[in-house]
Amino acid sequence: MRATRHHARPLRPVFRDRPVFRDRFRCWSTAVAMLGVALLGACGGGGDGDGEPSGATATAANGAITVEAVDTDFQVVGDGVLGTIRTAAGSLTVTLVQKGRLAHDFQIEGQSGKATVQGSGSTADASWELQPGEYSFFCGQPGHRGQGMEGKLIVA
Repeated sequence: MRATRHHARPLRPVFRDRPVFRDRFRCWSTAVAMLGVALLGACGGGGDGDGEPSGATATAANGAITVEAVDTDFQVVGDGVLGTIRTAAGSLTVTLVQKGRLAHDFQIEGQSGKATVQGSGSTADASWELQPGEYSFFCGQPGHRGQGMEGKLIVA
């Protein structure tokens, strides 16, 4: 029996060179780019476009309020994500309760002092003397404010 040699076939063109592949690639890359733009738009900061923060409005009772820190949100028990706090002028005490895994703090822009929590279940209190006006509250941990951990404080 005589051994036969298999001759190598000529190489086929690479898929990238085929028109069908190029068209499919363009289609998929366009779809992926559009999906990315849609997702980035959905990740916009808090608010519904009218300058007001989105989320629940909570009123401090007798100058005190309890706020929960849950991963990248401030929340009020029973009301969901917190967007606005209303209080009377004078003393405001915030009790911050850690419900997530990340370290958080609660600060009021332009005011000294903050409540800081570290581990799950920990709590911290902070008090401020506030004049009538509008303030911003936020989490000062790196990146948290940019992820939406902020809101409006209205002092009447």
